[in-house]
Amino acid sequence: MSSLAEQYDRIERYLQGAMTPGEMDEFNQKLNNDPELASAVTLHQELAETLAGDRIHQFRKTLQEVNANWKPATGGRWLRVLKSPQNLAIAASLLLLIGFFGWWSFQTPSGAELASENFEQLPVQAFMSLDSGDAQVIRKSANQAYIAGEYEAAAEQFEALTELAPGELSYQLYLGVSQVGANAAADAVNTLKPLADGTDQSVKSEAAWYLALAYLQMEEKTAARPYLDQLVRTGGFGADDAEKLINMLY
Repeated sequence: MSSLAEQYDRIERYLQGAMTPGEMDEFNQKLNNDPELASAVTLHQELAETLAGDRIHQFRKTLQEVNANWKPATGGRWLRVLKSPQNLAIAASLLLLIGFFGWWSFQTPSGAELASENFEQLPVQAFMSLDSGDAQVIRKSANQAYIAGEYEAAAEQFEALTELAPGELSYQLYLGVSQVGANAAADAVNTLKPLADGTDQSVKSEAAWYLALAYLQMEEKTAARPYLDQLVRTGGFGADDAEKLINMLY
């Protein structure tokens, strides 16, 4: 084969079954005797299937296999190897794969980006105005910081409220939401997970939603999935947004 273009044309015709019987016999004979050509055909086929079928998981597997089998050469061997049309075909296929992977990564937002896009304040509940004494003063300060988007300050105030009233789950919920807003994801997970895993329905769904966002901030998409699924199953708070995230991420 005299050129890379001819090589690709023949591989394409071979995979599409467009060769004459004589050409097919000749090509199959070359495949049996030329491991480099066989590798080029395999990569060409996997590339076509991946791009056509949008099978990103198989695509990633292919890249991982290539990476695992990569053995960098020493000295000038790399230049000599690339002179082979078969290896040029392999290299070109890999460049296309890597380019597609970069495009796919660019098109799919990170977990942190999705968490930021989907974060909205949970409205302050009216029953929180029933506080009295020190709790009322702290709660007012917490509400002001929270509504203003000053989430670090709000988290400090809500944490103080949880110490004054450990059994008040609403304080724990708003503490967790404030921690998500402040990008304190690990703290938010510690605060919200007991509520999301608990049985109190007054805070369970809200906690599950903001817990999922906290996991996404940490790029722990696998950990976020059960809570997104939970919201879709129950069909309550955050169900529609949870379903959209599932479709984007998994």
